[in-house]
Amino acid sequence: MVWYRAALLCGLLPMLLGTAIFAAWLVTDHGSLEIAGLLLIYGGILLLGAGLVSLRLYLSHARRGGIAGRRPAVWALALLLANLPLCAAYVFIAFAMESAHHVTLVNRASKSIEALVLTDPTGRRFPVGTIGPGQVRQVCPDFSGEGAVEFSLTIDGESRTGTLIGYLADPLGSRSTLLLTKVNTTEASETFERISLVEFLRHCVIGDGS
Repeated sequence: MVWYRAALLCGLLPMLLGTAIFAAWLVTDHGSLEIAGLLLIYGGILLLGAGLVSLRLYLSHARRGGIAGRRPAVWALALLLANLPLCAAYVFIAFAMESAHHVTLVNRASKSIEALVLTDPTGRRFPVGTIGPGQVRQVCPDFSGEGAVEFSLTIDGESRTGTLIGYLADPLGSRSTLLLTKVNTTEASETFERISLVEFLRHCVIGDGS
């Protein structure tokens, strides 16, 4: 029946389009896809309403025609409502990735980096510990506030401090690197870009620190 097919279409369309837009955003990080996703949310609300109306009309016609339409209607309703948690999941993941702070710590020297601590603009301290010679560690500290992110560490008994991120603008995410060179000098660099899904899952969700 046409109204049943319309209800299914109203459920499938935002689900398929939303998944395609989210997948393309993960791969390309293109800003236009974020706008498309936002517009689809509003469009999805309209399609949800249209789908519920179509489903109501289907049930009305099925009742008058003596057709057992309750079970198909339940499946169609489940499809329509499934867009709500799916949309919420995509928005949550996108926001979490956009606001994540990914720090790469590299030790190319022959001595260990010890007592490494990162301090965000609010004064919160994030101890990292020791990074041995030749080791690389990647972490996702929960930085917050606006201002500089500082670091302090000890190398062969010598204490050092410096700036990791010149200006943190919460909730904008960041990607930064702290490097100890072979000649025992420290170098810090920063970029403000979204991390990949693999990096987010591995270092920010699972937190293996490698």
